[in-house]
Amino acid sequence: MGLVFRGHRADGGEVVAVKILRPELSRDEIYRQRFQREVRVASKVEHPNLVRIIDASRDGGLEYIVVEYFAGGTLDDLLARDEPIPVEDIVRFSRDIAGALVI
Repeated sequence: MGLVFRGHRADGGEVVAVKILRPELSRDEIYRQRFQREVRVASKVEHPNLVRIIDASRDGGLEYIVVEYFAGGTLDDLLARDEPIPVEDIVRFSRDIAGALVI
């Protein structure tokens, strides 16, 4: 639903992730509402295993959200590797994800 870019905050140079609603979806009111709901829900949640929302808005017809940048890559990146994931890592990831879900 979104595209994610790495950027720097203009006010201090902090590295951030900027997620924008795909331009082809931003013309669809249903997708814009979903994206805005994601922002509303995520902005109410604080947990060490979740990135913090820094900003969210609409500019030039694009919906966007700015969050903390996590340098470790995505779960998709990890799963795309052509090597098995150690069981210890799977257990740790599962605990982290479950911990964030029960807040």
